[in-house]
Amino acid sequence: MRDTNTGIVTCARCGAVLGNYMTGDYFKLIRMKYCPDCNVQVRKEYQRFWHSQHRQASRELNKEMREQIRLLKEENERLRAERFGADTQMSSQRFKGL
Repeated sequence: MRDTNTGIVTCARCGAVLGNYMTGDYFKLIRMKYCPDCNVQVRKEYQRFWHSQHRQASRELNKEMREQIRLLKEENERLRAERFGADTQMSSQRFKGL
């Protein structure tokens, strides 16, 4: 947090004083929001959150892909049955590598 009257910059999480940008530390403090201790904790929290979001999105995508694969396999079996008649077991063995 920045106090524009005094120029003092404090940690947004714990309130520790980071410095005073009016004394020449402006470029150092311009991007600082947290003290070094809190910065480590905040970064871990953000990483944990984004990793969990990524895992959840991956699970949903994998679920959709598995469903599509299942539907395509059923359609392939149906088309093989139409093409080769009742001999679906033989047609499945013949095209197993495809």
